[in-house]
Amino acid sequence: MNKMKKTNKTNKKYLIIESLIIISILIFFIWTIVSLVQKDYEIVFDRLFGLILGIVALFEYRRLKMSIPVLFISVIALLMHHMKLYGNVYFGIPFDRIQHFIGVFAIALIMYHYIEVTYNKKYFNKIAVGLVVFFIAFGIGASIEIVEFLGYSYLGEGEGVLFYGTGDFGEYNNIGWDLIANSLGALLAILIMSFISHRRREVIPKHDVEILRLLSLKKE
Repeated sequence: MNKMKKTNKTNKKYLIIESLIIISILIFFIWTIVSLVQKDYEIVFDRLFGLILGIVALFEYRRLKMSIPVLFISVIALLMHHMKLYGNVYFGIPFDRIQHFIGVFAIALIMYHYIEVTYNKKYFNKIAVGLVVFFIAFGIGASIEIVEFLGYSYLGEGEGVLFYGTGDFGEYNNIGWDLIANSLGALLAILIMSFISHRRREVIPKHDVEILRLLSLKKE
């Protein structure tokens, strides 16, 4: 009975994840078509990249051990990039920095969750995992700066990740703040996942102790 409940719960989880991914794929597909029709070619690469990520996620989410909250935050982060909010300021913070923060935050969540559920819990070291996740997420976020530099050098001004446009101006000041936002996003994700992991490990031993207590009472 418990096995059947667990199977039903897992199937429901997979259904929600697949539905969320398919909706994201449809959004990026429509966005791509609209960009082509409107001849907004500068942003087409970004739309296609989002579409490809969605297709890959649809086939790989089980192997990546994706959870619903992590996937939802990742989709939100990806959609935010495509909403043309660069140049806006929210609570005194340029959107470009907010996007860097949310983007790397999502990447760190994915990496931490994957490592936690994949590797042997006996050898799970939160400090080591935190460092690995931080540098991977930070590295991916920093690679965007290289893409922006290449865009600035060879493609000139325009919108989209391949061009030098709104939100990219500021030279070292812009790069520095982007990297700080990347760091903060990765750190926050690691702290949240470490806390959740710690709480989960606290609950399990208590549960095991209670089971042993009941078994001992039953024997008596």
